[in-house]
Amino acid sequence: MKPCAFSGQTLRDHSLGSVEQMMRVFRESYFRVMKRRMDFISRRLEGRYPEDYRFITGISAGQWMDLTMFLVGFHDLGKAGEFYQENFNDDCTPRRSASFKYHEVGSSLYLFRLNWKNELLRFWSVLTTMNHLNAIRSVEDLNWAEHEIRDRQGILHLKRYGWIQELDWLARRVSWAVEVTPPQDYSLGHLMEMKEWLSKMAGLRFNKGYILLLLPVIVGDNLDSSAQREKDEDSARKRRFIRALEEMYHAG
Repeated sequence: MKPCAFSGQTLRDHSLGSVEQMMRVFRESYFRVMKRRMDFISRRLEGRYPEDYRFITGISAGQWMDLTMFLVGFHDLGKAGEFYQENFNDDCTPRRSASFKYHEVGSSLYLFRLNWKNELLRFWSVLTTMNHLNAIRSVEDLNWAEHEIRDRQGILHLKRYGWIQELDWLARRVSWAVEVTPPQDYSLGHLMEMKEWLSKMAGLRFNKGYILLLLPVIVGDNLDSSAQREKDEDSARKRRFIRALEEMYHAG
């Protein structure tokens, strides 16, 4: 069953379940709005970065939907890190207290190391996975993550467990944007490279676009998690959040 996403749940099932839940809430109209807003945001590129402007405005609503599905499906890939998977038996029952702290770093590093056809799209995608837990942690926590990963570099070792064949169809749908290849074992050097790149890209002040990608990831992730792990929802605040998401689902 490995890789595992939680006790009794595989990463495959969580990834596909998150995509399914997201698509039940976000209809085609959302992605038409996404295209209009991304086109508006990218107008600042027209004079300084005309090639980037043409690339972003050439993305259709259907392609924005495909990219969103891809990010939802791959948002937790960092959980495949060997350090995390050693805490589970083959049937995804935990051997000891299982934590996936900083798994978003591995997910983001995987996306960062792929061959993207546009740097802004790469930036928005990496920010999306890095911040999908932003109620707990955000990109600003990378300095803390670096110290912990330094002692547990297996967190970034994704080669053994990270390639999930059933997600191939999501990868094929974004071939217009990125060449999706199997994850590798990454190092602290790769993490430092990503940190420097994020800092440089953030200085261009084109951050806002990723919010439109982030929302579907958060919704799909939480709806699938709550459906699979009802007994784990012990926080009253989180239960209210899940109920609000479920209302979105039923309203759709």
